[in-house]
Amino acid sequence: IISYLGSTCVYKNADVRLKKLHNRIIKDVIYEKNITLNNDKSQSQPSNEPVIEIMTDDKLIEKAKQEVLYEEMDWEPMKDEEIA
Repeated sequence: IISYLGSTCVYKNADVRLKKLHNRIIKDVIYEKNITLNNDKSQSQPSNEPVIEIMTDDKLIEKAKQEVLYEEMDWEPMKDEEIA
């Protein structure tokens, strides 16, 4: 039962992360579309609408592998005398 519950938890976490990544990509596309529309309005030039790419699960996973989700911090070990 424990291994079953653990695998369910991992599946749910992966599913939630995939949905969040999908939502973030959709927001990025909308943001980029709004920026291009604002730039076009300011330049007063006719523009073609940007092509919105349909994201599949494989593309989302590939994008997740390319993105860095955390920053590594630079640190140096402290001397024992400085800790106390």
